[in-house]
Amino acid sequence: MKKIQRTAAGLDTFFKIAYRLGIVAIVFSSIVILFMWYLYMGAPELISKLRLSLNFGMIQFQVSPDVVPTREHGFLFLALGTIISVAQLPVFCMIFSSIRGILAPIKDGTPFHDDIVYYLKRLGWLTVANGIIGNLANLVVYGNLLPGYNLGELFLSDKITAVTASYSFDLTFVLYAFILFLLSYIFQYGRELQQLSDETL
Repeated sequence: MKKIQRTAAGLDTFFKIAYRLGIVAIVFSSIVILFMWYLYMGAPELISKLRLSLNFGMIQFQVSPDVVPTREHGFLFLALGTIISVAQLPVFCMIFSSIRGILAPIKDGTPFHDDIVYYLKRLGWLTVANGIIGNLANLVVYGNLLPGYNLGELFLSDKITAVTASYSFDLTFVLYAFILFLLSYIFQYGRELQQLSDETL
């Protein structure tokens, strides 16, 4: 049990640092988002200096700075990107906080504690939220890239007759969330057995 407690304490220290780094990331990302809004609203001519690169596996295309998104798609991309960032970064911090909430009772030598059940369920729901936000982020990026930059005109020729985008959604987060919910019920059952054992004694 002592070895498990020491391991839990080490992991708790790791996620404590990760949590603080997450706070720093939120502050930094907020500055970046504000800067992007400044470029869009206050100095749109600077946006042309942002270089777009297209990756096709190991092949990369560097697009000319003259190719910029339309103002309508630029605003939509920036607005949706801001909303997604505002939603996603706190979720990451809450994930680290939930993991620390799971490790806290284990450090104290009480692995079947009410808090573990609560934080496992919370972590499951946060996993679902993070998965949905991640899929929405991909949809925003690729949904605006093709029409926003009008990439069809860059590629269409007598050799290439059409340019289309295919969207795929990663649903592995559902499996992870299911495992976390299952673990919460296992720990809840263990807590009930421990409670019955203590009452018997």
